[in-house]
Amino acid sequence: MIIETIAMAFHRRAFEASLHIETWLEFEQALQDTHRAMRTGTLVDRVSRHIIRHTIGGWRKIEDKSWKSRMNEIDDDLGKLRDGFDLGRKNGTIEINNGFLDFSKDMDQARRLEELRDGCIRKLNAILRETDIPPL
Repeated sequence: MIIETIAMAFHRRAFEASLHIETWLEFEQALQDTHRAMRTGTLVDRVSRHIIRHTIGGWRKIEDKSWKSRMNEIDDDLGKLRDGFDLGRKNGTIEINNGFLDFSKDMDQARRLEELRDGCIRKLNAILRETDIPPL
């Protein structure tokens, strides 16, 4: 149930679309909501902010040691992704133009962040395949 909730949290546009077509506010909220679901097991609706699903404890309550270890890696990578965006916004290498993310000052940064984001999905999909939950 916990892994299924986490999969639902990652199943959103922020983890599918190219970063340059994402709006900053929606992307930032998706990262926060996904990280929250991983850590607490609480998944909220993007629009209404009502709880969609709640499984107590998040990834730390997973019993299988291999899955738990890999979920820890995903959690760490998600934190790095959030930190990378926060830093880019603060130092000006990621700008917002007409509401959309603009990486024109540092395209390598965009590539690194997309690789980190895609890595989260790859790692999660590997776990999902082992649990018979359809991959994203």
